Amino acid sequence: MALRAGQELGEVTVTARGPAYSSITPANVQVISARDLTKSACCNLAESFETNASVEVTTSDAVSGAKQIQLLGLDGSYSLLTVDNQPALRGLAAPYRLGYLAGPWIESIEIIKGTGSVVNGYEAISGQVNVKLKEPDKTDQLLFNIYGNDLGKLDVNLNASARINPKWSTVLLLHSDHLGNRVDRNDDKFLDLPLATQFNAFNKWKYISGTGLVSEVGLGALRETRQGGQVGFRDTGAADAYFQHYGTTQATTRYTGYAKTSYTWPTRPFQSLGLLLSGTDHDFTSAYSPAYSAVPATSPRTYDGTQRTGLATLLFQSVLGNTAHVYRAGLSFLYDDYREVFRQGYNDLTETPAQRYANEHRNRREQVPGAFAEYTYQNSRNLTFVAGLRADRHNLYGWQVTPRLNVKYDAAKNTVLRVAAGRGFRVANPIADNAAMLASARQFRIGNNLRPERAWNVGAAPRSTSRC
Repeated sequence: MALRAGQELGEVTVTARGPAYSSITPANVQVISARDLTKSACCNLAESFETNASVEVTTSDAVSGAKQIQLLGLDGSYSLLTVDNQPALRGLAAPYRLGYLAGPWIESIEIIKGTGSVVNGYEAISGQVNVKLKEPDKTDQLLFNIYGNDLGKLDVNLNASARINPKWSTVLLLHSDHLGNRVDRNDDKFLDLPLATQFNAFNKWKYISGTGLVSEVGLGALRETRQGGQVGFRDTGAADAYFQHYGTTQATTRYTGYAKTSYTWPTRPFQSLGLLLSGTDHDFTSAYSPAYSAVPATSPRTYDGTQRTGLATLLFQSVLGNTAHVYRAGLSFLYDDYREVFRQGYNDLTETPAQRYANEHRNRREQVPGAFAEYTYQNSRNLTFVAGLRADRHNLYGWQVTPRLNVKYDAAKNTVLRVAAGRGFRVANPIADNAAMLASARQFRIGNNLRPERAWNVGAAPRSTSRC
């Protein structure tokens, strides 16, 4: 029997959807993939959680449209938000941070319940949300979309990437949205949605040497304005506008930059050294129609703040004997400079000028050097154990020790048991954490010598990993 020439088949690509819950990681991690994000119109990070039951997104302030996440029932201030595994959008950015990351920029979102790893700092109490942005060497070369609706909302996004050569790649992420239509469908004389305009840009460069050296640099800039209140309110720039109609205005200018460099030993792929540097300049101004009080208001209620942050982390990872015993150790330094000015809009005649200045100005400078170590044991069968400890020397509040533990045990083929315990520590920003109250008639009285918040988080959870 003679052989006949065979027919060449075309390329076959097999794809599968990854599990929403990771059965590999010791911490309780849920992943929202890029495919999950296509289920809803994700114009920004806040809308990315609409189909997820683990994170609840609530509107904290209907006047300005600010939204926040709730994880394990706690306010979003107790959840650490990281971008590409670096702390970001914290402090004064917290009230409006869910609107600062555009949906088309996001590759995936990791939701970690519990305090997580000591490597990412000491501020996570209820959990961590890590947002992975598009990678220069993996994303589409061009993505452009425009979204509009009957309310007059317009959203424009442009992602452009280039592989310059086998070692260099870059991606440019652009976003703009605008709502200029005064919407009042229930005829209550108040805007249903705040007027808002945002311009947002981020540029990332990546270098892969091929011999163990990987470097990444990113720069970002944001400008956003918001206006809410009564339909008749017009921001003329004069104080009289806030007395004629009830209204609020907010403006944010933000610049960010980071550099990440890592080296992996070619003959020891389990051993690496990394240096992470990041900096942020955040400027925020706002004004509100004054609240009624016994003392007549002479000017709008205003809250302005600036935050300048620098973070440096040096991280070393290797093994003890074999890859079943992995350790990570490092040093970190956090610099936070806060300058806040809050004016009620009226003068308390019982206050002296010095008392008034002290009540209106809240300045704080934090310098926090720290060291951390984390040990991971994995027996390759059914047990993973991660224990971490970090110690930070806060210039205002002294030594802070943060222990954390995560244990995962595969009890059966499709059943995973997890136990997590850890401690968190954060310095509150009373006004920014309660920015939604500024739109009300409440009077603010902030005590002196406020202490930081400390909390323990302990939990256990079984989970079935079977899939149908």
